[in-house]
Amino acid sequence: MQSVREIVRELRRVVDAVLGVYLDATRGFHLVHEDIVGIQKSMSEEMKGLPFGEISYLDKQPFIYGQGHPDEAQWPPLHVVTQEELKARNAPGGQNYIFAGNMSLVTIYQYWEKRFRPQLAAALGKSTDDLEVDVMGDVRRYRNSILHDDAVADANVGKNKVLKWFQPGDRVVITTNHLSELVWKLGSELADLTGLEKE
Repeated sequence: MQSVREIVRELRRVVDAVLGVYLDATRGFHLVHEDIVGIQKSMSEEMKGLPFGEISYLDKQPFIYGQGHPDEAQWPPLHVVTQEELKARNAPGGQNYIFAGNMSLVTIYQYWEKRFRPQLAAALGKSTDDLEVDVMGDVRRYRNSILHDDAVADANVGKNKVLKWFQPGDRVVITTNHLSELVWKLGSELADLTGLEKE
């Protein structure tokens, strides 16, 4: 059996990895947004004065993700979206940012509940149900709202003890600041629970 220290260290590593994926993804969204805005600006300047050079016209044109060369019939499009939609979902606060933040919180909770909570409980000589970490109870309520209530905070969110980011009825939109606070508060609570210093 792993020691408490080893389990906590591995949990911190996994949480940090999830945070890293989120930060990489949001940086990528920023670059996609910059790229499409730059392409549109360049096309607009090249076709100045023509109707199909207007940004409003370009916004309605498709952006196509696919495999292989677009002229080859055996490679149908994988995903088609308007350029306007592509810009909107990759803009700061857009749907891609919201999805990445919310799924990062869901992922952290799943690792906790299915892997680390049982391991840590066993190492501390407790049953899984007897191991309560307030931060993760709060995360569970947000996770349930994200998955079961279309990311609208349900009534149970009002019971949160530590992470009081949203009230019942609010949209649950997890940001970099929320994830940073979650990492910090989880580290502090684990240190208190186990008697181990934060590493």
